[in-house]
Amino acid sequence: MSEYTIVDIDMAAFKSYLAKAKGAGRIEFDFDDPEVVLGKLDLFAKDGIHLLNAGAALFCPCTTNDVQMAKFATNVKVTFTDIHRKVLL
Repeated sequence: MSEYTIVDIDMAAFKSYLAKAKGAGRIEFDFDDPEVVLGKLDLFAKDGIHLLNAGAALFCPCTTNDVQMAKFATNVKVTFTDIHRKVLL
């Protein structure tokens, strides 16, 4: 669960996502209200107020998103030889 709620959503990002998803046939319902859409996509936490981390990463201008990549020495994935971390803004 994230600290973000429906009021924290970047509406431009939400509308862009919704248009692309509908255009690609990934979303077939006609709703465009963020609360309804995010509910149908199961992006709310169990409390029904806060967004899951996935919802926050997609639609909120948060700084908690990061990507980590590692190169491992063997297939056992115990020892890594290189690691990179990037914070997504």
